[in-house]
Amino acid sequence: MVTFNFDLIIDQTITFFPNNDNIGFGFVSASQVTLTENEIATGVFNTVISTDAGSVTLANTQIGNLTLSNLFFSDGSVMAIGDRTSDAAADDNADTLDFNADVALGSAVTRNNQLFGLGGADTIDAGSTTGNNLIFGGDGDDAITAGSGINTIYGGSGTQDTSDGGDTITLGNRTSLVYGNAGADTIGFNSPVLNETNTSIFGGAGADVINAPAAVGALYVAAGTEGDTVNLVNSSGAHTVLGGAGGDTIDAGGSLGALTLFGGTSTIDSNDDGDQFILGRGSSLVYGNAGADTVTLNADAGQIATVYFGSGSDSATSAANFGSYNLIAGLGGDTIDLTGHAGNATIIGGNGQVDAADDGDTLTGGVGGHVLMYGNGGGDVLSVSPAANRVAEVYGGANDDTINAAPQDRSSTLNLNGNLGNDAFNLDFSTSPAVANLIDFGIGDDTIATTLSGGDATTLVIERGESNTTVRNGGEEQMVLGLFTGNFTAENFVISDSSLLLTNFNGEADTLTGSDNNDQIRAGDNGDSIVAGAGMDLIIGGAGADTISINSADISNADTINGGAGADTLLIGTPAVTVNDIFFANVRAIETLALDTGDFSANGLALGAQAAAAGIRTIDASAASSANVDLSGMTAGITYNGATGDDTVIGTVNADVINGDAGDDVISASLGADTLTGGDGNDVFSYFAADGVADIEGNDTITDFDAGTALDAVDTFRFSAGPNNYDLGNTDAAVDGAIISSITSAGGPNTELVILTNVGIATQDITTSLNTINNFVQPTRGMLDVFYDTTKGHAVIYYDNNGSTAGGHNLVANLTNITDIADMTNFNFNDFVFI
Repeated sequence: MVTFNFDLIIDQTITFFPNNDNIGFGFVSASQVTLTENEIATGVFNTVISTDAGSVTLANTQIGNLTLSNLFFSDGSVMAIGDRTSDAAADDNADTLDFNADVALGSAVTRNNQLFGLGGADTIDAGSTTGNNLIFGGDGDDAITAGSGINTIYGGSGTQDTSDGGDTITLGNRTSLVYGNAGADTIGFNSPVLNETNTSIFGGAGADVINAPAAVGALYVAAGTEGDTVNLVNSSGAHTVLGGAGGDTIDAGGSLGALTLFGGTSTIDSNDDGDQFILGRGSSLVYGNAGADTVTLNADAGQIATVYFGSGSDSATSAANFGSYNLIAGLGGDTIDLTGHAGNATIIGGNGQVDAADDGDTLTGGVGGHVLMYGNGGGDVLSVSPAANRVAEVYGGANDDTINAAPQDRSSTLNLNGNLGNDAFNLDFSTSPAVANLIDFGIGDDTIATTLSGGDATTLVIERGESNTTVRNGGEEQMVLGLFTGNFTAENFVISDSSLLLTNFNGEADTLTGSDNNDQIRAGDNGDSIVAGAGMDLIIGGAGADTISINSADISNADTINGGAGADTLLIGTPAVTVNDIFFANVRAIETLALDTGDFSANGLALGAQAAAAGIRTIDASAASSANVDLSGMTAGITYNGATGDDTVIGTVNADVINGDAGDDVISASLGADTLTGGDGNDVFSYFAADGVADIEGNDTITDFDAGTALDAVDTFRFSAGPNNYDLGNTDAAVDGAIISSITSAGGPNTELVILTNVGIATQDITTSLNTINNFVQPTRGMLDVFYDTTKGHAVIYYDNNGSTAGGHNLVANLTNITDIADMTNFNFNDFVFI
């Protein structure tokens, strides 16, 4: 048996017999000694023992040959190797080194020991030790428990061991340096790490699980090369974690510490896979690196979380916390949803404020704080919902973006920039009205889809400036469209209730077609065609000659129509109901009311003072097949153009111009000096009375009366006979008349119509001549006189309202087309009808 003093054999190679010899160390602990095994020939090994003072080589000796007694240390520390026998082969079995159960080891619990598990699934329990131990698990799936000292632990045999198994390593509460080496290791703590300690853990190869919940010290974790799990839940230290290669999970939920986390191994790591990060309540700096990363944000008020997601399609969500976030999504199509977040946030879709190479991102800001958002390249979906006194500022970047904004309070401010591309702005004011500034809406073909806080298209007020347009809805809700002075269409301005805002401020004449909802339609200055539907519409014409079309069933006094400057036409289509005067209560500046194609005989027009106030002076039924038009209530004269078929027209009390056109028309001129044209067909010119006063002051002009027999295509005069109307003869429907050739010809009893054929009467002689006729005819009541006025050069009709008494002669109509006295013989009693 030989006992060597290490200090005396430094730099020597000795022959050493483990069963007999030993080496003593005087000034070092076991943990300060390094054992290195070298194979010098096949199956032949030397072991080198090194300290800071030098080294000694043991010839033909393996580390596994060394027993607990071969190396002894003056400070009482131990070097425990494998099964602690000289049989190296036995060390491949499952060995146990237990400071609690083994008396030989228990004496060194306070010392700085070195332990080797070597081969096999070893159990090394140094949990009761307080010294600073150096522990090697060796090959196999080892279970290692460290004590409360400052320990250095290897799951395998050194830092570069790639053949180690999956170890379970439990650390104490002091500073440790741990290498899990190969295999799927589980590394944790038997108690929280103390504040003043610094622990570094290198997981190595394999999918490792590293647990440090409630740790309060400073941790540095390099998880390794595969999909590792790092648990820092409820910790409060300053931790740095490198996930390394593989899809890692780093959970720091509830942590109050300052975190620096890497999905890979550095700030730039293009080989990393998709990692999962659950951040704590403290401040965090995160580099997701490559892969599709998932981040859960939880920072408290006053804390800042900064995340560089890196490449890949990453995603992030947030708890309802008040911390501040700086999120840089990086390349790839990323999804960041801060819906529950109540703090300030800066969210960048790419790698900076300007990044055209970025893909399309989906970014959603929180409610409670200020939000600054950059979509960058790609077709992004960007959503913000600022709360009271908060500002959301959004930059869409390149490509076609969708920007969703829903203010939560009247004091919320939206500053929205679509930037390049054709961007879609979805503005939801249903929670609260607010101001939305669409800074560069006019760049590209941008669109708006909005849910209003109230009202519809008709409640919107448009204010056009030199370079922008403002759309207001009440006093607090407004959309300011920067760089836009164009038109609103059904495509670029969509309201959720489907009402339409249509304009043609710029450009050539156009057709603007509304819906069956409450639309606002504004024409330009070049004569537009506006097609309105059902609903309570607001229609404003421009300076041109506009045509506004609306079906009879759709127009009502709930519509507001203003034709503006120019000669404007309101075109009524589809004769489903009678268009009444009340419908025009809110109509102004319409010069012509027209009827579209169709039969308006059953459902026509009944107009009065409202239509007159609307400005209507012409009614054009020329496109209709027939029409029934009552203008008796109107307070202004009308020009009427008839339908292609039969018209029934009652004129105004003013001077009208009525043209029945084709068809068998019935024209009731009413009061006023009217100009009447029956047109083609067998027309009826009707005269009636109201309130007992005969309509005898018309002084009308009839331009095309066709007199003749009943077998001819002739026109007819129709008079309302009776005491309260035209008081003719015996006041019945029979025509009792006399056709005379001179003013002295006699008539029959109850004569009510006299036709003078062969002689005319000069205008200045009419009163005298008609008195003479009365004397010879002797009418008992009122009477009509039809004769040729030689001064005017055409036929006329007069009404004598006092029978045979002198005077009372009133001009009814000038028949300007009967210009030859010889044509007076064409008149007969069939040209007149009394009712």
